[in-house]
Amino acid sequence: MRTGRWDWLFYDQEGFGTLEVVLILVVLIALVIMFKDTVVDFVAGVLQSIESQSGTFDPTQIAK
Repeated sequence: MRTGRWDWLFYDQEGFGTLEVVLILVVLIALVIMFKDTVVDFVAGVLQSIESQSGTFDPTQIAK
């Protein structure tokens, strides 16, 4: 028996098997595909907000 870090996912767990892990991964991948545009737009908005506020950033104000 192997004693790796992720072995608890596949061994010595009653009622929790490979099929459940695969089903959870399929659902997560489906959610990512369905909401991809929303996530991309959100991240782009956050990055744009950070970029627009970076002009007013003064690192010397942090030290005070």
